[in-house]
Amino acid sequence: GKHPVLAQYVPKLYSSELINITIDGFKKYAIIEEDVRDHEQQLFEQLFLRGNKKQIAYYLSYWIKALAQLHHYGTEVLENCLEPIAKKNALLLLKDKDKARIIASGITYDAGLQSELASLDVENHSSVIHQDLRYENRLGKIAIDWGHSGRGNPMLDVVRIFVDPRLECMQFTEDQYKEYISSYLAQKR
Repeated sequence: GKHPVLAQYVPKLYSSELINITIDGFKKYAIIEEDVRDHEQQLFEQLFLRGNKKQIAYYLSYWIKALAQLHHYGTEVLENCLEPIAKKNALLLLKDKDKARIIASGITYDAGLQSELASLDVENHSSVIHQDLRYENRLGKIAIDWGHSGRGNPMLDVVRIFVDPRLECMQFTEDQYKEYISSYLAQKR
């Protein structure tokens, strides 16, 4: 059955098993989920895309609370699951094979910071995380595309919300970031 808290953040599944398909010679897996693109979800998205600072802050506060609940209850649910998928780690951010792809894409990144993050082992945690919660994977109040999810550091999801270029207009101070983090930690308890 659906978890009463998680159900408000995750689409309903219409298939109980993974569907095996082959695309261009590559084996893929699919599931069938409900269509969550409704008028209410679109209105909520507009807060982020076209809202003023107060509306954007409301949107971010919603997602901080949602992440705290997704991480807490998602981990709780998987702790009681006997399936091997429950033990899967999230897709790693700091994979060596991605360096060539990043360089080829022209994205600038701080290689020193990436090495420092790798040495701190920021990805090795036991919470359930989404791992790819960019704007495109947040449809209104619903998180979609859980293909990279698994066990990992929940702060990676929190940070992902704030690295969106659309937030540059907010000009957050360090104290504001700390307030969001404190709110997340208080909600997660």
